[in-house]
Amino acid sequence: GDWAEVTPGPELDRYDLVFPGGLHRAAELLKRHSYSCMLEALDIIEELRDTQGWREALDSPLLDRLEAEGLRQRAQHKAAARCYSEAMYGCLQRAISLVPLRADLYLARADCRLRLAFPPYGKPRGELPPTSSDRGAGLGDVGTALRDLLGAVERDPGCAEAYHLALPILFAQGDLPAAERLARRAAAACGEDPAWSARFEAEYSYAKEMRLGLETAQSMLAAEERRHSSERSPEAVERYARALLEHGGRRLEEALRKKIEGVLQSAAHMVRVKEARAYISGTKQDSQWEDAWAVLYR
Repeated sequence: GDWAEVTPGPELDRYDLVFPGGLHRAAELLKRHSYSCMLEALDIIEELRDTQGWREALDSPLLDRLEAEGLRQRAQHKAAARCYSEAMYGCLQRAISLVPLRADLYLARADCRLRLAFPPYGKPRGELPPTSSDRGAGLGDVGTALRDLLGAVERDPGCAEAYHLALPILFAQGDLPAAERLARRAAAACGEDPAWSARFEAEYSYAKEMRLGLETAQSMLAAEERRHSSERSPEAVERYARALLEHGGRRLEEALRKKIEGVLQSAAHMVRVKEARAYISGTKQDSQWEDAWAVLYR
């Protein structure tokens, strides 16, 4: 039955084409965007490919477009039933091989992969899954999904949904420069849609602020490490790293948090060393070394 809502595909409505015979019937069925009509259309297409009298249609771009659209609609029904693997490998893989320039096919395949990795929303919430996970996909699948999303925006620069799904992956990977570039590109490409444009502008600002903040913290730490131990003032680095963590707030992705905490831990260790040296320099008795050691590692 017609148990899942199927969004219209771009292929049929934008082509003012004359489809011969069975092709015309299949095209009309697919325009109805219903489950039963999609199955009937795919049956017609399969018959056309198997019929000897349709040798011309076997290599027809029109037939390829119709089959790809039918497979896309079938994949949507599979995804609605949470059969994501069937949607990817049983439908979208074939559809992409037939019409490799359709951005929405890459987007659909990536969406299925991400829903396996990050149920129920299909977007990472700051942390990527382990390389093998009971939740479905692993890091390899996430990387494949990202390549599909970038492939979608290469084929359709205005594909807002592809940017929307790709950006959280880049943030979760801790790749702030790539996230910044993609968010800026998305804001420019989707400028005619105020809602999408504002969302991508916010993502761009967040990526830029966190990138500059992390780079500043790392530069401050490196500068302290180059100074003689007796001349170091790591307290400023420690304060800056803590402020950066607070600025990231609850959203701060795990990969970014670990980088900032690494700077914070190094700075805190320098502070402990400085305190221990000060403690030691203020005493003359060898018996005080144990107390200084305790200060260093408290």
